[in-house]
Amino acid sequence: YTSLAIQELESGRPIPLAGLPVDLRLKYPRFSPDSRYFSFVQAIPDGLELWVADLAAGKAARLTLPVLTAVMSFPYLWSPDSKSLVCRTRPSAAPFQETAELPAGPAIQEATGAKAAAWTYQDLLRNKNDERKFDFYGACAVTRYTLDGAAMPWLPARIYRELDLSPDGEY
Repeated sequence: YTSLAIQELESGRPIPLAGLPVDLRLKYPRFSPDSRYFSFVQAIPDGLELWVADLAAGKAARLTLPVLTAVMSFPYLWSPDSKSLVCRTRPSAAPFQETAELPAGPAIQEATGAKAAAWTYQDLLRNKNDERKFDFYGACAVTRYTLDGAAMPWLPARIYRELDLSPDGEY
């Protein structure tokens, strides 16, 4: 999204927001569980930043540097108490290092002509370099950010398919 307008449902009153990025590229919008805050990801050339808007104050501010990743799933979750956000963060800002790998022999595939019930996507990871690339881009660390921007490492860098918080937000 390239613009944002928020309004109160009961009264229809618009809620003006100051401090939004000049070149807004809004992704992954969410309200906090208590509806006091509005969060979104700003996509910039260097990566994904998390922004939070305090709706009562009418002010938006960047919460993180461009460290978020959305490769495997939604890049952040609100804690149930609306006091922090749990984010998928890139373990490293370094680019992936390609390695040249010579094939062991010719690539041979057989097609029997038998019909399948559904499309299949075989050979997506064709070699060890593709496996390393998947591990590099698929892995994320999990970091908890408080609303003042303090970062607390929470889970080590691994491939997490899905994240859910316990009802109290501690686990």
